[in-house]
Amino acid sequence: MVSTNPRRRGRPIRCAALAGAAAVVLMGAVTAAPVAVAAPPAGTKLTSEDQAAVLAAHNDARQEVGLAPLVWDEELAADAQAWADFLVANHNGDLYHGNGEPLSGGAKGQGENLNGGRQPGQMTVGWLGEKSKFNIAEPAFVFSAGYGHYSAMIWHSTTQVGCGTAEGGMWKRVNVCRYSPPGNYEGESVLG
Repeated sequence: MVSTNPRRRGRPIRCAALAGAAAVVLMGAVTAAPVAVAAPPAGTKLTSEDQAAVLAAHNDARQEVGLAPLVWDEELAADAQAWADFLVANHNGDLYHGNGEPLSGGAKGQGENLNGGRQPGQMTVGWLGEKSKFNIAEPAFVFSAGYGHYSAMIWHSTTQVGCGTAEGGMWKRVNVCRYSPPGNYEGESVLG
């Protein structure tokens, strides 16, 4: 797992995000059980089952801290898929957030979590494991690679997520989630 330093308010960061307009609500209530989805959305290689599992993991974490659930966004998923494919094809699957490449989360004004090696439906396991390192009661967020993935998942103003996966490279698989709107802003409260 890789994370990057946040940026100050007004500039996009890479660990939580900004994104597309078309969102589909996949869950009415947050539950531990995955929610069935008709078919994989265009643009992502996640199965509908994996997509539902990833969304449920995000929303369970958000429910634990009293935040509204996220909705799946197909544009974010397509962007995440394009970046996962790019990393496998151009960087041997290295978990790299980008340096201005047009497909990168930073260039698109989107936040991003990366994971290597896990099956798509399990990509959030390591990110959720960072919870024990994070003090949610802190009034002002200070970024740390030790919990930046988890905080991106639960950032108060984030409302949308979309993820992609690509086989190959040094990790055998690269998973990418993109977030909208951005979060992980230093000095702000995670809970709002």
